[in-house]
Amino acid sequence: GNKFPKDAPSLNAVLGKYGLACVSGWYSGRLAHRSVEEEIAAVQSHLHLLADSGATVMVYGEVADAIQGEARPLYKRPRFQSQR
Repeated sequence: GNKFPKDAPSLNAVLGKYGLACVSGWYSGRLAHRSVEEEIAAVQSHLHLLADSGATVMVYGEVADAIQGEARPLYKRPRFQSQR
């Protein structure tokens, strides 16, 4: 991640050199730790980048409590409960 420009004109220019276009973009969300209003506010700049680049899809991945990069077995990862 974080290998591409964060402004639409620069992103479109980089991709355009190779005949490519931005069609989507991953967003690492933290809705499990934030209110809906906070999550909506946090995603705004990414949504604007995607829209200004011509993308119509955003890929949302919930990463709150993720264990990537930790020396923990996968079976010990946090699990969402229905009450959450």
